[in-house]
Amino acid sequence: MEALRQYVTVLTAAAILCAILTSFLGEKGLSAGLMRLLCGLVMVLCVFRFDWSGKWSNLLDVTDTIRREGELAAASGELESRNAMAASIKAQTEAYILDKAAELGASVQAVVSVNEELRPDGAVLTGNVSPYVKSRLSALLEIQLGIAKEALVWKN
Repeated sequence: MEALRQYVTVLTAAAILCAILTSFLGEKGLSAGLMRLLCGLVMVLCVFRFDWSGKWSNLLDVTDTIRREGELAAASGELESRNAMAASIKAQTEAYILDKAAELGASVQAVVSVNEELRPDGAVLTGNVSPYVKSRLSALLEIQLGIAKEALVWKN
């Protein structure tokens, strides 16, 4: 009951104060409009029981929490974006390898690995291919994609 009495008292005091301030400035003019806006904000704060005791720590804690959650969300979004880009690069590189192998008359399966800089850095190639096709495809991948011959693993 005490809290309700205090709430009504604060609202009444704010309303009286706002009425006095706005009556001094009249109805027209820039300063009267600004005063009405300021009084409206004060009344909104009072209605929603803003803590006027000067304890800003709760407000600062809330804003700090919101900031931290925002940073976590941004980091999560960056990670998701990076993972999506890595998956796309991996899929495109694997398709490229399959196309080049098909041009050489070979049928292979490719699993590509991507490094931190989002560049293909190795591949496992599976298929029964001739030494000539291995040599040509290895050279092509090194020249075109920058995948070193040593980073290619061939499986039958």
